[in-house]
Amino acid sequence: MQVFIPIWIVEAVFAALFIVTGFPKGTKKGFVFKMLACALYTANGLYAYSLSAKTVYGVTILAGLACGWLGDVFLSLHPFTQENQSRKLTLSMNAIGGVFFLLGHAAFMTAFARLMLDAHAFRLLTFAIAFGGMLVCFAQVFRLCRVSAGRFTAAIAVYAVGLAGMCALAINTALLVFSGRPVPQIILIAAPLLFAFSDVTLALRVADGKRFESLPMRTVSLGAYFLAQMLLGLTVWLA
Repeated sequence: MQVFIPIWIVEAVFAALFIVTGFPKGTKKGFVFKMLACALYTANGLYAYSLSAKTVYGVTILAGLACGWLGDVFLSLHPFTQENQSRKLTLSMNAIGGVFFLLGHAAFMTAFARLMLDAHAFRLLTFAIAFGGMLVCFAQVFRLCRVSAGRFTAAIAVYAVGLAGMCALAINTALLVFSGRPVPQIILIAAPLLFAFSDVTLALRVADGKRFESLPMRTVSLGAYFLAQMLLGLTVWLA
């Protein structure tokens, strides 16, 4: 814990600096702070791996964190390209970033599935309830907020399915693989749910920036995101 605590404190500082300096528009200074925050959630995972039994689970979680880092790069390049930026370039960078995040979710899902298969703990009913419940929650948020995804509906739907699958597998793993171990259970459930919360609030900000693009919303959204990445890295040590 003597190493984890400083990493988490410095991560909180850089994440906060990125949140403030990147609002209302992305800046080069904000990009630097974000990359430092991303480097720290990766370092958190690597340090957790160094303390672990060097399992396939750990390697796969690290792969997911690396994909998240790459996704963050592409989603934050606008300050460097805005002078000659076209709408097509913006959409391309966002799409590439989204693909890397989807790959990251796939890596996390693979890690959770591996733990369940090794422990023979997969239960289809538990997974189906969690998966369906997450999709219903996503749809209800958009309905209650009266937000239409418009032309992004298909992309958001695909991403939502992947996100719901990750959350469902994590919940299944926490309840069945780590039964009787409350700390790993809580962390393994909280991490993907925070990820889901962050992505849903991001989708709201993208779909209806006039209503949802504010500093408090940005703080909640990105705070949940960085905390989720840190917790996912920590599971490597606890698994």
